[in-house]
Amino acid sequence: MKLINSASTVLALSLVLASGMAAASDPTCSGASIEVIVAGKSVPVTCLGYFDGNLNGNATTWKTVSTDLTPWSVKLTAAAPSSNMLGDLKGATTFDFGKTLYGDTVIGVHYGVIKVGSGKDATNYNDVTAFYRLDAGTEGLLKIINNIDSISNATLYRSGVMAPVPEPETYAMLLAGLGMVGLIARRRKQA
Repeated sequence: MKLINSASTVLALSLVLASGMAAASDPTCSGASIEVIVAGKSVPVTCLGYFDGNLNGNATTWKTVSTDLTPWSVKLTAAAPSSNMLGDLKGATTFDFGKTLYGDTVIGVHYGVIKVGSGKDATNYNDVTAFYRLDAGTEGLLKIINNIDSISNATLYRSGVMAPVPEPETYAMLLAGLGMVGLIARRRKQA
């Protein structure tokens, strides 16, 4: 009986160690992989990943991306528009989506190779995607600096929209209109 208990304990311990070793071998996604500067200051970036494959949010992968973004309560309802996708990116590079990003922003970046560790202990992970979330604030940002050498493409999944600030002429017309309404009301009262 003692031998059976010892064997089951050894088996259970072996399974725990084996699963821990497998989890430890997965690369850790870091917000430091990209750098975002808003109004002259670096802003914090959080990361989800790495996920296998090129998950660029196109018609084939957007449902998978939506599931992957569940921890952030981000739900995609359709593929990302092609205007939100950047391709043919290479090396550690600066990239922009051709528009100013505001507020809560989520992007995905596909990497050809992620190198973890150095020397003979280095491990390469091929064909993986990471998702990054940041607050681009009300001043907005244009460019994102990628710090990993093997970037392939990037996709913008969500960004806030800055409300347009009215031009001074708009305020002038509003005041003129209110003045006219006041003038008409005064004339009617006198008549």
